Amino acid sequence: PLFALQRGLALHGLGRLEEALGAFRGVGDVGPFVTPRVKAMAHRGEGVVLADLGQLDEAEGRLRESQRYEPNSPIAAIRSA
Repeated sequence: PLFALQRGLALHGLGRLEEALGAFRGVGDVGPFVTPRVKAMAHRGEGVVLADLGQLDEAEGRLRESQRYEPNSPIAAIRSA
């Protein structure tokens, strides 16, 4: 899961948006290997990539979803404002 998250960040930085989106979506569900914080970070990553792709409604949904996993994150609150 952490590899997928880091891969998504790197691919996004390279401008390979579709691949980054796939990597963020590959993080998986919260469980023994995925903490709520990691899941929230993956959702935020998805939201940023979707915004870059012009899919703003879906991006907003992902950012709001990240708040479900990390409700006190100022990053999610700012990005979904």
